[in-house]
Amino acid sequence: MLIALFNTTGFEFLIVGGLFFGMLGYIFLEFKEKFLYGMLSFLIGHIFYSIGFSLKFDMPNIFIFLLVYTVLLILYFGILFKNTGDLKIPILVYVIAIGTMFSFSFSPVFKEIYYLRLLLPLAGGLFVFSDFLLAIQKFVKNFRYSEIVILGSYFASQLIIALSTIF
Repeated sequence: MLIALFNTTGFEFLIVGGLFFGMLGYIFLEFKEKFLYGMLSFLIGHIFYSIGFSLKFDMPNIFIFLLVYTVLLILYFGILFKNTGDLKIPILVYVIAIGTMFSFSFSPVFKEIYYLRLLLPLAGGLFVFSDFLLAIQKFVKNFRYSEIVILGSYFASQLIIALSTIF
């Protein structure tokens, strides 16, 4: 978060806001009874990221939007839906929010921003990957080395997103 904060010149403060709410979300996730607060914090962070990416890099291609939403909704309804109990609607809203953020992470692909063409979509993908594994762990079944894989992919995504304020 400090990397982004020290390299912010304007609307990149939205990226800092996303990083802050991501940090807050992971703090809430440490307490099982605070899961919804964690999910809400991440949701707000995704909104900040989406707006920040759109202001910095512009809108992504509509094909990317459709592809991302199709894949995420197939995963949600195919794997998670039957296991989420009373959280079906909140998780669907969250899937839409993270899908929007992931779509917007592709915005620099068609720009002259060489370093971010692949790095920012990688960050968005790592974030989706970590959240999907977290959902599988919480709602479907626990798996070996889950904490390392989930936190490793999440922290890598956050670092790349923070570095996007530099370029």
